[in-house]
Amino acid sequence: MRRHVGERFVTVTDVTSAFAVLGVMGPRSRELLVRASGGRAQLDNDSAPFGSSVELDIGYARVRANRVTYVGELGWELLSRLNSQFLRTKQKP
Repeated sequence: MRRHVGERFVTVTDVTSAFAVLGVMGPRSRELLVRASGGRAQLDNDSAPFGSSVELDIGYARVRANRVTYVGELGWELLSRLNSQFLRTKQKP
């Protein structure tokens, strides 16, 4: 990185610990994410081809959906900030 920066000022911050990843894999993963987004997500092959990344609103949270797979089926990685509403659950009293 230093070689490419030259004389410019650059700050690099590792934000790895600020994010969580949830894998959604399987032949119906696209259907699940479209339903979870209230039908708003455009996740067809033309809009979200393999290797692409799109933002989705799920409930009150915005997540980044990366189309990848490790299981030989359709799959997505959902990235969310750790303090996001996406990762919070309601507890019954």
